[in-house]
Amino acid sequence: MAAQKKAHKFFSLKKRLLLIGGSIFLFCFIIFVAIAMLLNNKAIELFEKHEEISMLSAAVKLMMYEKEDLSLQCADWGAWNETYRFVDELNKEYADANLNEASMKNINVEAIALFRLDTDTPISITALSGSDTEVIVRSAMKFVEGMNRTTFNHKIKPRTGFEVCNDSAVIISAHPILLGGFRGSQKGIIVMVRRIGKDMLERLGSITGSTIEI
Repeated sequence: MAAQKKAHKFFSLKKRLLLIGGSIFLFCFIIFVAIAMLLNNKAIELFEKHEEISMLSAAVKLMMYEKEDLSLQCADWGAWNETYRFVDELNKEYADANLNEASMKNINVEAIALFRLDTDTPISITALSGSDTEVIVRSAMKFVEGMNRTTFNHKIKPRTGFEVCNDSAVIISAHPILLGGFRGSQKGIIVMVRRIGKDMLERLGSITGSTIEI
């Protein structure tokens, strides 16, 4: 009888130990799962943030590429003997060959304006059909305001920036009009306007994975 009681007591103790051990194991398992889920959520959150940063970085790079490309186009036309001559003579040959829709579409610009050194009013402005020429002229004049009487010359990079033009975004670049090879004295300023249009927004949207409207 005493042996049975002793055995029963032993098994009861063993059962309690198993229950305690099982409870501790279950508690530790729950803590482990909770920590794992937390770390997993953090990892997903960090991954999503990394993806967002990567997409935004790609979009910014595209915009900077467009800005740099317009700067190069403007500098190319600004330091050109034919442009230099046109500012003096307003010769029809230059206008017919270059200041037309085909040329502007080829370099992806909305408008081209030319200013003489002594005035802030353009001597020539050409815009794509359907463009709000008056608004573009105002934006170009505002962009170059005071530049003709400053030290803005071939030693300075083209002045290029983003502007809002009639509720849409544009890139505007200005460059001094010089002889080829960036020689000679400054004759005036050439301004090019590139609209951030549907095609560019679609490219940005494909990079960011969202619809972008301006």
